[in-house]
Amino acid sequence: MTPSSEPPVPFRRQLALLIEYAEGAPTLTEVAKGVGMSLQGLYYLLDGRNDSPRYHTVRQICAFFGVSMDYFGCETETACLRMLLDKRAAQPKSVLRVIDQDAERLSDKGRRNILTMITLRSRVQRL
Repeated sequence: MTPSSEPPVPFRRQLALLIEYAEGAPTLTEVAKGVGMSLQGLYYLLDGRNDSPRYHTVRQICAFFGVSMDYFGCETETACLRMLLDKRAAQPKSVLRVIDQDAERLSDKGRRNILTMITLRSRVQRL
């Protein structure tokens, strides 16, 4: 299918792509909280029961994911993906941010274990 014959992308798919390609792989609960809406409201957006969210909600979604409002002006899924991949490519330190966000989710014991593994690995490499 060529981009010109690609069907228009609905809001729910645009939102799903944002979540799928988001740095740090936020949970739906984290997205809802970050956007300032209920989890049920987010589910309604994702399953199409609410296909015309308020402007304020769209602005909050854009702010949470760090995209411009132009993202929701993309007419095709390919255009949405291109915008998301361009955004990611423009952020050279994104991998470190993802690691940092993932580390925040670890328990204290989990963090200590990771640091111990890194330390041991460093020592072995020096031998």
